[in-house]
Amino acid sequence: MVQVGAYCYDKASGTFCMAEHHRICESPNGSTIDALGHGKYRVCDKNSRCSDVEGLYQAYQTLRVQEKTMQ
Repeated sequence: MVQVGAYCYDKASGTFCMAEHHRICESPNGSTIDALGHGKYRVCDKNSRCSDVEGLYQAYQTLRVQEKTMQ
């Protein structure tokens, strides 16, 4: 694996991945979505309870459910 800036390149599979997590959004209530690479996202509430999901749409839906249950 070779790091290229914020990304890494896996020579064996010929794919790129993210070398570090990137914050996609943070809601006013403290929930966050971080990109993990390869279409995976980590959604965390303000109490650091996290779920790993596939796809940005699913991450957004998970964030909405988390915030609705916190109210």
